[in-house]
Amino acid sequence: MAAIRYAARNSNVPRCIDLVQSISWASRSSTSFTRSIFSSEVQEMQTRLVQHQGEAKYQGVGGHRGRWSASGRREYTTSSAVVPKIVFLGPPGVGKGTYAKRIAKLLGVPHIAVGDLLRNEVKEGTELGKEVEAIVSQGALVPDETVLSLLKNFLQSGSADDTTTGGGEKRETQVLYDRTVKSKGGYVLDGFPRTVNQAKLLSEFEQVNLVLNLYLREDVLIEKCLGRRICTKCNGNYNVADIYRPADEVTGMPEIIMPPLSVPEGCEEHIVTRKDDTEEVILKRLQIYKEESDPLENFYRESGLLLDYEITGGIDHTLPTLSPAVLHNLK
Repeated sequence: MAAIRYAARNSNVPRCIDLVQSISWASRSSTSFTRSIFSSEVQEMQTRLVQHQGEAKYQGVGGHRGRWSASGRREYTTSSAVVPKIVFLGPPGVGKGTYAKRIAKLLGVPHIAVGDLLRNEVKEGTELGKEVEAIVSQGALVPDETVLSLLKNFLQSGSADDTTTGGGEKRETQVLYDRTVKSKGGYVLDGFPRTVNQAKLLSEFEQVNLVLNLYLREDVLIEKCLGRRICTKCNGNYNVADIYRPADEVTGMPEIIMPPLSVPEGCEEHIVTRKDDTEEVILKRLQIYKEESDPLENFYRESGLLLDYEITGGIDHTLPTLSPAVLHNLK
């Protein structure tokens, strides 16, 4: 840990990443008590790496380990302040929600899941909530116009600015990776829009400035989904899959390292597998997602907003390169 702190103080980001990754792996073979110490220390250093604003800058995105250098990157000044309005896309199981929340917290903007907005309307017993409840109870889908109207009212009423950012400190303006970011009016949309029609309706009242498309090799994604576990006691989500794929120089596929998310003491006897996490169901979900998402990805790609980002590791590996990639690609 002392080595990581020394590297962080001296802005040696590549060394930090290597050390954090090594310690994450080492902790897996340690005792439960030692693992808990490792976990808290690594998480602390991970946060520092994500917020790093020193001389080392990111070049290139997903599919490979991030390359950092002190030159040859796009320059920004405080006059190019940006309000992040980001859409997160990705197949089920890729970790979209996890990364969307982390990025929202980093930027100081609300994380918005449309499903949560709809459920809140139902819970509050509003007229819209009653309408949504009646539609869902019949097994039908809520019309796009209804969903977009709700989202529009939520964003334009100022409710989004009052939403907490996952425990993150509310910051009006901050500088991250040489970009001046204004949080007011910004947001991260998690998994919405899902269709081209929804995207077009959204563009009528909001100008999104980045669409981040997270993806993962299908064989790895299936293995990751099969490893998902839920604690019936605390409702915690864990993943017992221990995934490794070597790099393939012929095909250009990168190395993939995804250590398991260990189940904490006290939860072991309460861990269960989701009923729909079978290979057959997962494959069907992925096929449906692909059929629905391809037109949407093409729509945003043609508008120059889409950033494809391949996940090749766990949170400790991904976040230090995903964060600057997001900042550097905001339009």
